[in-house]
Amino acid sequence: MGKNTDNCKSCARKKKKIIELKSLNTELENKINELTNTSKLLVGIRGEDLILRLSKGTKSNIQETFDITLQNGDKLEVKYARIHIPVKTSTTKRWSWMRVLGSGNKKDYKWLVLVAEKDNKYQSYNEDNSNFLFFLLSRKDVEELLTGPKHGGQILLSTNPKTTRSPKAKKLWTLRKTPQQIKKLLRSTRTIAKS
Repeated sequence: MGKNTDNCKSCARKKKKIIELKSLNTELENKINELTNTSKLLVGIRGEDLILRLSKGTKSNIQETFDITLQNGDKLEVKYARIHIPVKTSTTKRWSWMRVLGSGNKKDYKWLVLVAEKDNKYQSYNEDNSNFLFFLLSRKDVEELLTGPKHGGQILLSTNPKTTRSPKAKKLWTLRKTPQQIKKLLRSTRTIAKS
């Protein structure tokens, strides 16, 4: 009888420990999800703050369908992308700007600035001291450069300009601006001319 009683007590302790561990696991999963979402949000804010400083524009309210109002009144959206490897077995790196049209395609802006973390492997775009690349797109450019599903929209680009083959990617590289060009264009009190 003693052994059975000990086994029952041991089983009860183990069951209790399993319940505690499952609860702890759920709590940790929730924290990981929260941190992941916060990290993505902070990356976006980093791009917006950078362009806000360069443009000397006005930050929009959270409920607006754009990020910044320029001094000339134009509405501007900003998207930031980190370098990533889309396929684990590949050496190709790229940037992915997601939801450039917003949830439900409700973004309303005249200009989109794509900010990209530099890939220091390629000297062809390291002529300045910035840690970022900038691409200035009109709304028409955005519509032409979208890839994947139209809902929300995404724009993709390889970090190596020399291996670019697709017409969309080639066009996007032509829309690249230096930090000085971005600053000058976005601070202008006149409407930005397509260049």
